[in-house]
Amino acid sequence: MAQSTKSAAAGKNAAPQTRAATERAREYVEEAGELGRDYYEQALLRAEQAYEHALESSREAYDRALEPLAERSARSYDEMRKQAEAAQGYARDNPMLIGVAGLATGLLLGAVLMSARR
Repeated sequence: MAQSTKSAAAGKNAAPQTRAATERAREYVEEAGELGRDYYEQALLRAEQAYEHALESSREAYDRALEPLAERSARSYDEMRKQAEAAQGYARDNPMLIGVAGLATGLLLGAVLMSARR
């Protein structure tokens, strides 16, 4: 009987120890879950920041690449406009020369076409 009393006493002592161990295990699991959530949120924040930085960097690179093209296009347009104005001014200032050049071109084409028929 002494042995059954010892086992009953051990069983009574084991129940509070088991509950305490179970409670400690629950606390560890909760802490691990909280740490996991914290790490997840930090990783998500870092990923968002990296994405924003990459997006801003690509926009800046695009703008830097586009800027010289826009300047060249504006200069080319200005140069073409100046050349067109110069040609119009020349034609306005020298109408007889333009007429003579047109007549000479017509005579030359006529002569070439006539010799091609023969």
